[in-house]
Order: sequence, then structure tokens, then C-alpha cells
Amino acid sequence: MASKKYTLLALTLFAFATAGFGQLRGVVDYKDSSKIPASRMAQQNEWRNNSKTQTFPAKPRDMWQVGAYGGLLILDGDVPSVPGFNFGLQVRKSLGYVISLRGQVGYGQTTGLDYRKNGNTLNSEVLRVYEVPGSPNSTPASRGPGWYVHSSRTRAITPSVDALISLNNLMFHKKQSKFNFYALIGYSAFIYNTKLDALNGSTPYNFQSLTAQANFFNRSRRDIRKDLRDNLFDGSYETQAMVNDRRQNFDNSAPDQYQVRHSLNLGLGTEFRIGSRYSVGLEAKWIRTDDDYLDGWHLQRNNAAITSEHDNVLLINTSFNVNLGNTSKRVAPLWQLNPLGYVYGELSNPSIMKFPKPVLDDTDNDGVTDQFDIEPNTPAGCPVDAKGKSRDTDGDGVPDCRDKELITPTTCQPVNADGVGKCPDPECCTKIAKVETSSCSIGSLPPVQFASGTVKFGKDAESSLMSAAAQIKANPLCKICVIGHGGASKREQQLSWDRVNAVINYMVEKQGISRDRFVFKYGEDGDANTVDFQDCTGDEGSNTIPAPFPQYRKG
Repeated sequence: MASKKYTLLALTLFAFATAGFGQLRGVVDYKDSSKIPASRMAQQNEWRNNSKTQTFPAKPRDMWQVGAYGGLLILDGDVPSVPGFNFGLQVRKSLGYVISLRGQVGYGQTTGLDYRKNGNTLNSEVLRVYEVPGSPNSTPASRGPGWYVHSSRTRAITPSVDALISLNNLMFHKKQSKFNFYALIGYSAFIYNTKLDALNGSTPYNFQSLTAQANFFNRSRRDIRKDLRDNLFDGSYETQAMVNDRRQNFDNSAPDQYQVRHSLNLGLGTEFRIGSRYSVGLEAKWIRTDDDYLDGWHLQRNNAAITSEHDNVLLINTSFNVNLGNTSKRVAPLWQLNPLGYVYGELSNPSIMKFPKPVLDDTDNDGVTDQFDIEPNTPAGCPVDAKGKSRDTDGDGVPDCRDKELITPTTCQPVNADGVGKCPDPECCTKIAKVETSSCSIGSLPPVQFASGTVKFGKDAESSLMSAAAQIKANPLCKICVIGHGGASKREQQLSWDRVNAVINYMVEKQGISRDRFVFKYGEDGDANTVDFQDCTGDEGSNTIPAPFPQYRKG
């Protein structure tokens, strides 16, 4: 009955622990120096400065974890164990992302009750009253059937130090998990005291009455033990069991004196996060004691030879744990984090890696790189199209930069070396043609200054825009390049595009200037917070360009 009760308790606690949703905290920001101790700051600074000799960030401070645990204590010995209880406190600290150290101190108790006749009356001096009179070990006062039924109680204090090895912390295809599974190995100073229920008050039990009952020992183990518990034993555990004091001979310890055994711990467990600081756990830990005296039955008779077997302990515990530490100075315990999350994030969206600005050859300096330039030797100063070919607006075979008659009708072609056709200009249109082909003399236009990181116009910016609009309206033959500046990163390129787009929209929607008079340029070298105007009459560049990285667009 007791076994079922403790098992149900353990299952209930585990169900409670797994009922909530636990999620590990996000990826650690290794650039945050507030989490780095002073002793490792030199390494951190070298890494932040992209030192060629230091490619690893410093390990951040992480939190300590404290907890309380409780569960079942089961003794694996010569006597069938009745699962008992144990409880205690624990402290855990990481050594890295995989290995952590944990200290525990606990107290537990369990009992054992046999269902067989036991002829080994050397388990305690008191048990010699059950020897058969006249046997070699008997005294004049000894009497009995020559056997007894073993009933014991073991109390234990279990201080231990364990190394916990996380089994699923480093995940290559998942940032985090609700569970952390681990194995453990460690040391326990197993401190125990065992007593026997050998006497009914101060008198021996009448074990002979059991034999008198028909088929008493021929029934099921469960029925025998229930009958013994209910109708014979009083549960007083008054007799100190024999112990091994590590000398040659067996010796009784003083009453209530505890024995210490150096022991090996092995186990498996899991931790389940239920919040940023809280977790619950379930663990099974096996303690190997190299001692055959834990259950008070330390000798085994086998064909007149005396053999010894080791008794071991199994602890099955649930725990509740709390992470301690200032979140502004410490990260979560390292075994609860996956450092690969930062590595993959840096690969997909670099924040500290330095990339050289790409340099692409442009032999003729026409603005089109050589690998895309179909006319690699364009004369200096000649405007070109997107493929690097000299622009020839009227298709007369003379580049615009040398064409003195920019628009020659097809009927007036072929033309001479200067691009002039064979048709004379009508007298009525000569003056107008001269005006239309006159050069632009708009002069310099005021730049537009933006606040860092924004696309909104301040008062000074709007004043500059109004002044530039007045000059542009006064020179209707001029075409204007609107030029934004920015670095090579995706965010900077998109911010440059947003600002140029905002300026052109203002000129079109607020000042009524035709969009066809503007050429859209962004991401060029210069002051990143400035948009410049430049006379680019004859440049046939586009007045609209799709956003390069729309996911970073400003409103």
C-alpha cells in the first residue's frame, strides 16, 4: 500500500511539472560586455575588435541554481525493500554549456521486511535468542526455533557532489528545447544507521507460532508480509543491527551511531523549464556503497560457506529549482542555452563580422562594371545606357556626347560626323530648337539633412527642399539626380533608398514637379545622413527603383 502511495505521489509531481509550458530564454548576445567578468574582459575586447588572434568571445557570467528535491528511497539488498522517502537541498553551477557541478545534501528512510525464514542469527547479538539450544553459538539462556524473520529500518544522510553532463544542449537545427536531459556521475559519503525489529517490547517474538499455523510460509509473498506486519511486528525497530567497522571482526556500533561509506553515484535525469527562472526535474540516481550491511542482513550462508553481497541504493526524485542572479549581469545557466543559436544568427545576419567593400573594375569609368559593359572603351564624358553602350538618342550612329543635333529625324539621316542631318532647320523653329538644346545652368542645389536613422523632414530639411524646388522649377530643361548615401549593409542601403524616395515624393506631391525630371540614385559614398541634388541633364536613369531590402523599410 505504501509503495503505491509513494509511486502515485511521484507521478503526480511529474505531471504537475510537465503541465506548464517551459521555454528556454533566447540566444545570448555575446557582444553584451555587461555579462562578462573583469578577468575575461581582455579576451572580449580582442574579439569585439576583430583581432586575428582571438576568434572566440569570452564566456559570460551565468546564474547559480538552487533547488529542493524529494521522492523515493529504495534499498537494493538481501531483504525485500519497502520504498521509503528522501528529501534534501541542492546547488548547481555550470562549468560550460555541457558540464555542470551539483552539490546535494539529503535525508531518507526506508524499511525492509522479509517473507522467508532466516537462519542467520549473527545479524545481531540480540537475535541469538532464536538459536536452537545446544548449537555451537548458543548460550545457556538461548532458546528458539533456530530461525527468525528479518524486519529492518535504514536511515541515511546523503551528501554528494555530482558532475551533470547535458545530452541535448547543443542542437544544430533547433534554437532551444523545453527539456534538458543529462547523465550524472559523482561521489556520495553515504551515512547510514540500521536497526532491527527483533523484540516485542523487551521479549522475543514468538516465531514458533507462525510454524504452527498451517501453510503460513506457503502463501504469496505479499500475504506473508501483510500478515507479519499486521499481526506480529510492532514496528519499534529497537535493536541495533550488526555493522562492519572496517576491522577484521564484526562489531556492534554504539546505539544510533551512523556509519560512513564512500560511494559511487550514477544516474539519469531531465529538467523542464516552466519560466525564465524556474524549472522542475525528475531524476533517478543509483548509489553503489560496497557495503553489505545497509539492511542489517550482512551475511549469507551458502553450503556452510559465508558470502557477502553489496547493498546499493536507488533514489527517484522530483525537484523544484530557481535560478539566482541579476539578469542585467548574468545570463541563464549555460546548460539551458544553445550557443549555436548566436553562431547561426551571425551567419544569416552579420552584426560583428567585417566585410570589405567590393571593388569592381570599370576601365572606362562610365559607371558600368567591365563584366557587364558591352562597350568597354567608351570615350570619357559620354553618357551610357545600362549595358555601358554610348547613348544615341536619335539612333543616327553618332553618340550623344558628340552629336550636335541630338534629335535628328529619320528622314534627315544619314548624318555627318557631328550628327547633323541633311535637312535644314525650318526658319520658324530655329530659335526654339536653340533654346531646347541649350545647356542646363541650374548651379548648385542645397542638400537635405536627415536626423540619424530617420526618414522624416525636420524644419531645416523642409527649408532646403523648398529652396531646391524653386530652383528646379525655374530651370525646366534641367534633369536632377537625387542621390542618397550609405554603407554596404542591408539596413544602410535600405535607409538610403527610403530617404531618396521621400525626397522625390515630396517634390512631386508637395511641389508639383514632374517625376520624369528626377533620376533615383542611392547607396553611394558620402555622408549617410545627407541627400544631395545634382544636375544630370542627359542622364536617362530611372526615376523609380524597387526597394532593395523591403523588410528593413522605414515608415
